Amino acid sequence: MTDIQYTAKRLTLAVAVIAAAAASFMAPVASATPASEATEWLSSQLKSTSEGSYCELFGEASVGETIECQLAFKAAGSSFETQRKATYEWAIANKAKYIGTASCETTKEALSAGAVAKLALAVEAQGGNPRSVGSRNLIEDLACLQVKSGSETGRFSDKNQENFSNVTTQSLALIALKACEGNCSGKPSLKASIESGATYLRGQQCAGSKPASLNGAFRSTMGLAANTCNAEPPFPTEETENANAVEVDSTGAAVQALLASGGSENEAAAEAAVKWLKKNEETAGFWQSYCSASEPTKLFASVNSTALGVMAEVEDGASFSKGQKWLKGIVEGQPKGERGLPACGASGAPEVLATAQGIFGLFGTSYPRLVGLP
Repeated sequence: MTDIQYTAKRLTLAVAVIAAAAASFMAPVASATPASEATEWLSSQLKSTSEGSYCELFGEASVGETIECQLAFKAAGSSFETQRKATYEWAIANKAKYIGTASCETTKEALSAGAVAKLALAVEAQGGNPRSVGSRNLIEDLACLQVKSGSETGRFSDKNQENFSNVTTQSLALIALKACEGNCSGKPSLKASIESGATYLRGQQCAGSKPASLNGAFRSTMGLAANTCNAEPPFPTEETENANAVEVDSTGAAVQALLASGGSENEAAAEAAVKWLKKNEETAGFWQSYCSASEPTKLFASVNSTALGVMAEVEDGASFSKGQKWLKGIVEGQPKGERGLPACGASGAPEVLATAQGIFGLFGTSYPRLVGLP
């Protein structure tokens, strides 16, 4: 090889190396996923304070809404750990606004079973101990709020106020208790409370209703006969409420609680509920609800309902790809900078709660999994 040939070969190799490096440098970064984009939008809605960060509900700081955001950031994984910690810190710093300052046994103020259960979930999602949250033992509070006798035995009821506890709050309480039974230090025995609560929850499931296609579903309202369910709008007029209306949201929450509680009776009830959910899932993958305040008697595709349907499928081990794909499509269709999820319908301005719950579906998780249950 001559000197000229050698030099030419070296130049050719050098050019190839430079070209390869340039191609590597200029290669596009992998685009963000719809799930991460929705979470980024949710992150952009946080309000920062010296106590941490909070999410708003109807323009006001809300502990319950902030917990939903915290759980969404948990679902999104380590990339959003900073936001998860910040929302949790704010929720704990402001817990007195949510569950008061006194225990269930001694309080003279209103106490919500749903608030206690959701705060317990928030603590468990952080790997904390719900039996030691400042001066409060949230597990003892739930035991105190659980009805011990009569037709309502097993129900987690509100105290010192009108009882607004419903299927979703019952479900969250059961998941919180089951997570503590498995993960709290000392492994407390909560079997009796869990079994009683699950038995009551099963009693709220539609059975013997007409048409028979309603069987397996749940309503939001508790304490109703199992055979009085219907598929009519929950608020047919401004003056009336249809408490017997079945809904996807409550059914999805109940499935997660029943499967988390374990046992053949709970599993059979959950399977009946999943069967109802699958029958009512639209071909495109979404579930509908009466989510519009301006058109309360009209069904719309619903992000919240779809997310809860997906969460039930996740916990059941069923395929959830259709619902997840529908949620992803909505995010991809939103304008840049507005990649959150709308409160009602398949398009529209993003909303914090819909996005927070939609993130559970986008990442394919469930309430039990967020608190360390299988």
